[in-house]
Amino acid sequence: MILKRLNQNSPGPFLSNDSPGSRGDLATKWNRRGIPVQEQSVLTCAMTTAGPSGSSTAEPSPPTLREDQKGRFYFCRKRDSFLFEIPLGIRTKNNRREQATIPMKQYLALVTTLLLAPLSTARAVEEPTITRDLPWKSGTHTLVVDDVERTFLLDVPSRLKLDAALVMVFHGYSHSAEGIRKASGFTAAAEEHGFVVVYPKGTLDAAGNSFFNVGYAFHGSIVDDVGFAKKIADTLVKDLILNPRAVFSSGMSNGGDMSYLLASQPEPFVRAIAPVAGTMMTRWSKDFHPKSRTSVLAVHGTKDNITRWAGDTQNRDGCGAYWGVEAVMDLWVNGLTLEKSETTEIVSLTLLNEPRIRHRRWWTTADSAEVRLYELQGGGHDWPDHLGDKDRSTAAEICNFFESHQPKSDQK
Repeated sequence: MILKRLNQNSPGPFLSNDSPGSRGDLATKWNRRGIPVQEQSVLTCAMTTAGPSGSSTAEPSPPTLREDQKGRFYFCRKRDSFLFEIPLGIRTKNNRREQATIPMKQYLALVTTLLLAPLSTARAVEEPTITRDLPWKSGTHTLVVDDVERTFLLDVPSRLKLDAALVMVFHGYSHSAEGIRKASGFTAAAEEHGFVVVYPKGTLDAAGNSFFNVGYAFHGSIVDDVGFAKKIADTLVKDLILNPRAVFSSGMSNGGDMSYLLASQPEPFVRAIAPVAGTMMTRWSKDFHPKSRTSVLAVHGTKDNITRWAGDTQNRDGCGAYWGVEAVMDLWVNGLTLEKSETTEIVSLTLLNEPRIRHRRWWTTADSAEVRLYELQGGGHDWPDHLGDKDRSTAAEICNFFESHQPKSDQK
């Protein structure tokens, strides 16, 4: 096994990156083991130093992901005077990450064998984190979409993991990204899960109210908010090395409608959605059939007088015709061919005036696709504090749902 020693004055084999023949020598040794390697996929590893009893002399550092100036990705871990470094792939000219020559499953096996096996079996395995300078940090940012500067808020977790998920949270009509960020509790919940959260800001209509264009009758807007959301997602996924198959959407009211709209696209980029007090406009969902196996978690109050439980297919309120909650659930349940169902009554033990919650779930044994509905009996047009468990916020429940539908990097 090749040793890469951090302290050049220490005895024993030493591999210097400045040594002209180092990479070739190492590649040759690994080639004799039958592993095809290229310059950008050389496997460098080390044995840990040990004390007199054979135990490690120091605790290893957490595993991290490093990207060098040439766009090459390495799994790294330091321990004592040695460095573990296993390359995972390289960024190509079109900014895609190509897997290294050795298949990922073999890399994971090597990581486990070479890096984790010497550690105490009781020690939890930590996932790699990204340590290079991030091009996007928590705060307010802008992107130009269709020649218009659009704004969004961003929360990046303190320890951003490789292939983390992206959660998009959309505010309601006449509300703000700052407001939904504060009221929803997604920042804290996403930090716990290691998710990146983005809060897009809508544009202003003629009345000066912020909105997302989902086809309300009184708007007649040509703003492409689906394109706006897609550009945010594509940009953050590329620049923060997120999982492109783990993009999720949630939102309140108009923001819930926006989540449904994203999931209803011919080629949806969202894996699952969690609309609160949202609906689907009949104009774009009349003959709707899901184009992908997108899962849905919906939250809705039966006494909602804004986005009515029974819907408004005759457009009596002037917002435009939209389906009732039961009809929306039918569109997804039937469209996804979910043959199994169950209903659970959840009794809240916190406050007597809180609505009773009926949890309905539809699923299939064929795959992980599912539809969930939290029916807040007597609930209005609100973002609930929780969904039955006072110790777990609504945002935390939604993040748990998203995590259950988060694919691994090598899954579709």
